[in-house]
Amino acid sequence: MDEFEKLPLHDSVLESVELEWQTRGLILRLRVFSREHQASISACLLFSDCLDIHSTLEQPWGPSNLINHLKVDDGLFNIEMQSGDLIAIKAGSFQYHENAL
Repeated sequence: MDEFEKLPLHDSVLESVELEWQTRGLILRLRVFSREHQASISACLLFSDCLDIHSTLEQPWGPSNLINHLKVDDGLFNIEMQSGDLIAIKAGSFQYHENAL
């Protein structure tokens, strides 16, 4: 799970969040700024076996759809947004894919 915190997602754009209720899956679609390509590329974070999903949309630091920081603790994946909001996902695992649709 330490790999989650090492993903190069600081300043990535969160475009959408999709919950697959029947499969208990969650898809976060992103635009990631790649050092190799010097441009943004599409990517996605896939969470499997989700048990709990919580997000605030209060924007205490102002409006932003950019990712600030990632942290994981005992199966709880936390995504802090630059708006000051938090997305917390309790899931069994995650996968990260670049150049994903």
